[in-house]
Amino acid sequence: MGGIGLNDKVWRVFDVGGIRDLQYDRDALEGLVLEPGDAEIVKAISYRQIVRRETISVDFISGKGQGQVILLHGPPGVGKTYTVESIAGHFSRPLLSLSVADIGVKEDEMEAKLTQWFELAEIWNAVLLIDEADVFLEKRSLNSIDDSFASRIHAKIEYPKLDNEKRIKIWEAFFKKMEAEAAGRWYVSKKAKAYVLSDKNAEETQWNGREIRNAFQTAIALAEYEASEDDARPAGQMVEVTAEHFRQVTEMSLKFSKHVDKITSMTEDKRAANRRERPDVDED
Repeated sequence: MGGIGLNDKVWRVFDVGGIRDLQYDRDALEGLVLEPGDAEIVKAISYRQIVRRETISVDFISGKGQGQVILLHGPPGVGKTYTVESIAGHFSRPLLSLSVADIGVKEDEMEAKLTQWFELAEIWNAVLLIDEADVFLEKRSLNSIDDSFASRIHAKIEYPKLDNEKRIKIWEAFFKKMEAEAAGRWYVSKKAKAYVLSDKNAEETQWNGREIRNAFQTAIALAEYEASEDDARPAGQMVEVTAEHFRQVTEMSLKFSKHVDKITSMTEDKRAANRRERPDVDED
């Protein structure tokens, strides 16, 4: 059977024996860290477009379309992509994620390819994500977006840098999600959870959502490797992810951050401001 791989966007012939029903995470929105009002706007617009099947016009580039365009902007790792993934999962719709490689950077090329992808998204009733859209705009600041482009955006949702409260919510969401997927292979100890949620060093890392996920995966890898080296460990025993595993990851991250700050003489906030990913910050 002919089809397309949504990950690599390659058309190919598939063995029907390997076809399975898609599994959607209908509860994905529960782990979304977003202001309540913004979350309702995103869900309402998505419902109108996905569930009610309002007409989608592929001519949105020329300002005549009926598609629903949402701009999610903010620094890396604060939940922009996860929001789109959650919306697709909540409404049980395929996610079509596009990058610069799928669209190109030349204006005439971009319009033709965007039209093609919007047509396919309409046929599949899919959620369409244009990732890293700033590459196509050639600017990194929301303030400098062309007015004609901004006028076609139905909602502009800002994702600020994570504060400690939101960071804790992300940790808790990861605990729930990843332990559910562990299938009895490993678990996170109570002391480990207490460490990442309340320890000063863990708070000092100022990790974003992507870094939290990476830290979690590294701590699990440490725990699994440590267990594999223990010859006295009973076969089939669950692996315990301890506070020490998270402490190792935290200390490694802090050392690297301090090294980068030292050689650049700037904090991450200032570097982000220079890249125009965040508002300017005052020097100390």
